[in-house]
Amino acid sequence: MFLCFHDPGKPKDVPLREKLLNLDLNGAILLSGCFSCFILATHWIGIMPPTSARIIGSFIGFVGLFICFAINERYMGSCAMVQARVFKNKLVFANLLYASFIAGAFFPLMYTLPIQFQSVNNNTASQSGVRLIPLVMGVSLFTMISNGTLTFWRHYKPFFLVGAILAVAGNVKIHSLDASTPTRDWVGFELLTATGVGLALQIPMIANQALVSADDLAAVTSMSLFMENTGTVFSVASSEAAFTNGLLSSLARNLPELDAKEIMDAGATQIRGLFSGHELDQVLKGYLDGCKTSHVIPVACGAICAAISLSNAVPATFQGIKKRLGKSHDR
Repeated sequence: MFLCFHDPGKPKDVPLREKLLNLDLNGAILLSGCFSCFILATHWIGIMPPTSARIIGSFIGFVGLFICFAINERYMGSCAMVQARVFKNKLVFANLLYASFIAGAFFPLMYTLPIQFQSVNNNTASQSGVRLIPLVMGVSLFTMISNGTLTFWRHYKPFFLVGAILAVAGNVKIHSLDASTPTRDWVGFELLTATGVGLALQIPMIANQALVSADDLAAVTSMSLFMENTGTVFSVASSEAAFTNGLLSSLARNLPELDAKEIMDAGATQIRGLFSGHELDQVLKGYLDGCKTSHVIPVACGAICAAISLSNAVPATFQGIKKRLGKSHDR
């Protein structure tokens, strides 16, 4: 394709200043700082007291930079990274929200499942990576299947609903994993989650491209990717905070005499070399409790996706019924 394709359209000559302006570097810097503050705040939650200056300052910085980003986007107009006019279409807005939360039903698992496999199941880092193959390959496979199906069956809302329901079901089952779970079960749970996420992950962007005019095609495509990445950032950071809080809470209940910071610094693969007997059992229980707490984030994100898809599907169903009833009365 690189050697044979020739673009039939001649690109528009644009001055360098206008090119730089269209990059919206101000917005990119503000948003990067905003996300960094949120990630730092969630990283320190649990490790430090909630009233810590670092946590409060990070959240204040997050809110302040987000406000600055919104003001910047307002004054950048057509050169802004976020085009406000895209949100005026209710279907597009719902699809953007769905894209954000469906990412939250998948990407946090890439962070917490390896920790669970290495600590609770005593796998090495490479073995925990191998155990993610059903999840990653399943998402890739069903993404291709859903995209291919949508080319000739142009009804995207069923993908939203079915994908969200399967994602919730899979994440609920992943939440139930423990050290005694057989291989066939965790492979099946990962494939169930992958089926749901794969069916729906790329559909919001494809649907949004069909809902807008050609002039807004670039804006809605970039916004779809932006919302998906934003959902990934917030969900993974929240999942890390949930894991840390779950681990520290369990250790405080079951092993109050040990230094929780020492256990966290040891890492998932080193705890068996530092602890034994009853202490090791309680440390492993703490890791499992932390992982279970973090798995709540993907479950919640999947449930929100199901609610969004239902809010779109139910009105469309009633409209279809009314049209059919109207046609039958006309006859």
